[in-house]
Amino acid sequence: MTGTVRKALALAALCTLGAGCGTDDAPAPTTSSASTTPPVTPTTSAVVFPVTLAALAEHPCRALDEKQLAELLVLDGQSQEGGEEQTGFRQCQWTAAQGALLFGPHPALDMTADPRVADLEPGTLAGHRTLLGVDTTRDRCMMYVAVAEGKSSFQVAIHPQGQNLGMLGCDIIKRLATTVLGNLA
Repeated sequence: MTGTVRKALALAALCTLGAGCGTDDAPAPTTSSASTTPPVTPTTSAVVFPVTLAALAEHPCRALDEKQLAELLVLDGQSQEGGEEQTGFRQCQWTAAQGALLFGPHPALDMTADPRVADLEPGTLAGHRTLLGVDTTRDRCMMYVAVAEGKSSFQVAIHPQGQNLGMLGCDIIKRLATTVLGNLA
């Protein structure tokens, strides 16, 4: 893996983990010695589809319904919203059998066009531009998905928490991203 790719993966990982990327569209992140895990805000509201990315920016855990969560092996009642203090945007973290699944909507920013992550692997998913990255040192996979190219996107990631998932982690987040795309208006 080249140094440039490692830098891009590190930036993407920091964005996903809550260290923030500080864009013109998002407030500058605050720094803290506290954990980067989003504050716990349980989400049990009924989910209605289709949903807009802007609505998910307010309540990102509403991206999936109970059936979809079960299909992704999310443990019952194991979701939390938050993270805006660290990242400048709200995100959802679901605890699944495979590890922590993360979803972060960017309704006013297309991260697939951001030069800071340009070294990630480009691709498409259900007709949407994507950037995919694997951090083999931490066995995690992350993906940015353009919703309205040049205007909005979301990110998904898996943090296997000690499990060695290899490329299975990327397959899981591709399923997560595909499901979210299918729920968007």
